[in-house]
Amino acid sequence: MNGSVRRTATLFRLWPLILYLLLAIGIQWITGAWDAAFVTYPDEPSHFVSSVMVRDYIAHGLTQNPLSFAKEYYDHYPFFAVGYWPPLYYVMMGTWFLIAGVGRLQALLLVGVVASGCAWLICVLVRRRAGDAAGFCAGLLFLTLPEVQTWLCAVMVDQTVLFFSLAATLFTIRYFERPDWTNAIGFALCAAATVLTKYSGLFILGLPYLVLLLLRRFDLLRSRSFWAQPVLTCALVAPWVLWTAHLARVGLPAKAPQSGIVVRIIDFSRESLLIFPAVPLVFVIAGLVVLVMRPSAWRLDTTVTACYIVLLIGFLVVTPVDAERRYLQGAAAALLVLSFFGWWTFVEAAANRGAQWVKFAPILVIAAAVTISSLQVLRFRRIPDTAVPEVVRAVTRQPQWRGKRILVAPDMEGSMIAEFVARDPRRPGYWLRRPSKRFASLDWFGGHYSTRFSSASDVMKELRADPVDLVIWHRIPVSSQRPHEQQIEEVLKDSPAEWRPLASFGSWTIYQYIAAPRDN
Repeated sequence: MNGSVRRTATLFRLWPLILYLLLAIGIQWITGAWDAAFVTYPDEPSHFVSSVMVRDYIAHGLTQNPLSFAKEYYDHYPFFAVGYWPPLYYVMMGTWFLIAGVGRLQALLLVGVVASGCAWLICVLVRRRAGDAAGFCAGLLFLTLPEVQTWLCAVMVDQTVLFFSLAATLFTIRYFERPDWTNAIGFALCAAATVLTKYSGLFILGLPYLVLLLLRRFDLLRSRSFWAQPVLTCALVAPWVLWTAHLARVGLPAKAPQSGIVVRIIDFSRESLLIFPAVPLVFVIAGLVVLVMRPSAWRLDTTVTACYIVLLIGFLVVTPVDAERRYLQGAAAALLVLSFFGWWTFVEAAANRGAQWVKFAPILVIAAAVTISSLQVLRFRRIPDTAVPEVVRAVTRQPQWRGKRILVAPDMEGSMIAEFVARDPRRPGYWLRRPSKRFASLDWFGGHYSTRFSSASDVMKELRADPVDLVIWHRIPVSSQRPHEQQIEEVLKDSPAEWRPLASFGSWTIYQYIAAPRDN
């Protein structure tokens, strides 16, 4: 009987997760995310293609050397960077693709599960202190923040980093409450998963030590379970880090930030707060003020959550990245948790004074959270429409073009390659070519640009010497084109005998190459 009651209680505690998942799926559906192109952020196509490559390696390539498989895959779909980014996200997504099939819809369903998991962990952190109603509302408010919704509708890794780091935070609280092996191993596994998702998660490794220092829990230094945490984490992370050490700075800015440390701390802190729209921001700031004014209300969970924010912002400040809000979703989550702690302190103080309105607090909190969350969802903008899915579908539906060499549109290289990967029934099949690689030279960030050819005629000679079967072209204003793009467009216009239009979709045209007859 007791076991049955415990199981029922556990399932009851999971109900917010189910509601969060339904809400996440609803947000994706409302915003048209499932049918959109991979255009939310430049890294999105790379994350998708990397995940599909891992899926295909598990399905077909386990007998091959993984590097050889990846190089061959890149020859077909040149838009991924496994190695610079750690592998865990791609293993997770690739395994999911084996079960659910490959596609943007399938990818976003897993993204929705992760985002819902983040909201649920926030719920758990608040629920431990302020009860079920407050916990549910905290997770609900977080999941419906515009910034969170943006990345909920994109194939990106940042919310997976957030999920594992929040789980590590929860295990840290539990370990300092009960320093046993279960909680120690739980933290170590979650911390390793955070780092193996993205190196921006390295900040979480310092959490137990900062908490130990602030709480003066030096007795734990004599515990084997405490030291097992860094040993296990390093054992899991070190092999990959050492293997890919030469790629560590590939995607980082070459120049250090120009502003000073103090200015960067202010910038990152401000952006963390501005993740919240006006009304939730007032709620969060008020809760934080209450918490700061009542030091007696600070407990273990308060200290750990505050340390999470300090380490996250501190780590980002010393790295050469800008104050992008996608990095700061964790700071927003922790600020939301702390604000609920502050409001709960206020409610407890009112209850001690005999205030009658306190018994209505859960209903009021839920009503306010649902209203604010609904307004946030309704204000979210749809992902911009683009013809990329339609154009790629037109090519992949033609059996005669399978396995052909295709030059993709230069302003949509990543999005088009990801779309081909999603729709190619025989991966790796098509041989896709990027204009920015073949006809130009530029760095990871699109800087240090130079064209490889001096004129359109030279580009045409190159295409005759090493032809492609199709060119997918997107007409954009000349003022927005780089020199190599202008040269390609000139080739397509001035050589109609060799480049025959097959289909048009508004500003998009698919051209077929017709080899010029040779002189006898």
